[in-house]
Amino acid sequence: MTSYPKLRHHFQICPAEFNRKQKINHSLILNNGIGINTGSLMLGTVGSSHRLDTTLISDSVNLAARLEKLTQYYRVAIILSEMTYEALSESQIQYIREIDLVSVKGHSEPCLIYDAFSSDSEEVKENKLETAEVLKEAIFNYRHRKFRDAYELFKRMKEKCPEDILPVLYMKRCLDYVKNPPHEEWNAAFPIHY
Repeated sequence: MTSYPKLRHHFQICPAEFNRKQKINHSLILNNGIGINTGSLMLGTVGSSHRLDTTLISDSVNLAARLEKLTQYYRVAIILSEMTYEALSESQIQYIREIDLVSVKGHSEPCLIYDAFSSDSEEVKENKLETAEVLKEAIFNYRHRKFRDAYELFKRMKEKCPEDILPVLYMKRCLDYVKNPPHEEWNAAFPIHY
């Protein structure tokens, strides 16, 4: 069996570290997003022995595709749905944090989403872990219409972890809601239109 030690070592580093080295060498960087959902699906294959096409059909697959697109908005590598998060064991959730409640096109019920950040740089991972309790409190205040309090907590998060875009997104929402309070039926779900 052929061994490729350099290649193996190359892929053991986290994506953030890999991209840092790529920038130094003026090479292309990797920028991908993964949406993970848990649920049932239908798998179908059509075609002949010369050409086959396989497709997946279900609401679960559609939600995973929407979560993948949300990685660009939240600037995170992996987003998990609440169904996937609930299926994880206690030991698997160390580097996972709740980031939002979203209302996704094609789904009637809002969905909690989570950032799985184990592939972030060590510094960002540490900062996200240190600000975890502040994030929980800030989101609680946001969902209970305490937008000024939430804003201050998100601002504190941003100072601690400037690489994290999440506080900035929430700070903008908080300012918008202070100026124009949401309607009475507001459920704190952020509408996603793609």
